[in-house]
Amino acid sequence: MGNRVKQSVYILYLLLIFPLCPAMEPKHKKLHAEYLTNNHIIILSRKQCSIIDITTEKAIVQIKNLSNHDLAIHPNKKRFALFKEKNVTIYNTKTGKEEKKISIQSDSIQSAVFSPLEKTILLNCINTLQKYNYKTNTKEFLNYYLNQQIAHHPTQSSLCILKSDRILISNSTDLALKQKFCLHGISSLLNCQYSPKGSIIAVNNSHNVYFLSPKHSQFIGAIRNESKESIKECAFHPNGSVFTTLHTLPDQYILRYWDIDSSTCIKTSFFKEYIHHFSFSPHGNNILITYKKEFEIYQIPWFVICQLGTDTTKLLLSFFFLTNFTENIPAEVRRTIEYFLLETFKR
Repeated sequence: MGNRVKQSVYILYLLLIFPLCPAMEPKHKKLHAEYLTNNHIIILSRKQCSIIDITTEKAIVQIKNLSNHDLAIHPNKKRFALFKEKNVTIYNTKTGKEEKKISIQSDSIQSAVFSPLEKTILLNCINTLQKYNYKTNTKEFLNYYLNQQIAHHPTQSSLCILKSDRILISNSTDLALKQKFCLHGISSLLNCQYSPKGSIIAVNNSHNVYFLSPKHSQFIGAIRNESKESIKECAFHPNGSVFTTLHTLPDQYILRYWDIDSSTCIKTSFFKEYIHHFSFSPHGNNILITYKKEFEIYQIPWFVICQLGTDTTKLLLSFFFLTNFTENIPAEVRRTIEYFLLETFKR
């Protein structure tokens, strides 16, 4: 993937890493891109926001006349918000129409997080955390959580708040404190996030990642970086068992895939060009990488998604026949078969 090859070709059983070839899309001069569905991505540039159908390469939604806005996406992908300074606008993903405009009186908004359960959005400002209900136009001020990183559980009313060397788990409905984790000897935590099913919380500083189980109130593992690489960004793969870290060096960017259970690295990819952001497709087969002025889509190698073991031979032979003896099968059918194969053998 270091020379921008994009799609793994599954041919030879004796090879663990197969030759790679382009997936599909040409380069687009944009700044920030995220998957919404397997076929739709949202792209935010300095002056506009677009939703693109990558199967047709056509824009289905366009919002213009922006000026360096930030983006927040609802977990169900049906809404997204564009915010800047003290203003937030919520849009319908399907139509691109405005649903709500919000203006706040406090300091500028640093980040925004949608609740998956309520019609609320959490606005993380410099001196306050505001919970705004965009259906009833009501809001709450939570002054005791100041300028911290926040993550919402994907399916439950739990909120993870990162505060210095502490991780607070609160109820997002009434914000009553439920749990508290103290990371003694670990400082400068930068980010927190839930796994796709919410069973694991990952927190990281600039060099290490720590995993904890909110259900059992204990730490379950860590990714420790012994080199001088700094972690720029990290995220769970949609399968929940693989974690991805983006590292930076003065002249290189490194993407690493890790097995969470064993904390071992599965795959490392090297890039010479600046990487701004990465995003996984919902089915987990592709990764969207945003460079400084463009983005590209790559297919994730099968051995990252699938667990090697006694059924590896069956998986490889299946992909061999799928790749070489299915010329008359429509491409969409082949992709569906490939998806079910990966689902069957996934970690």
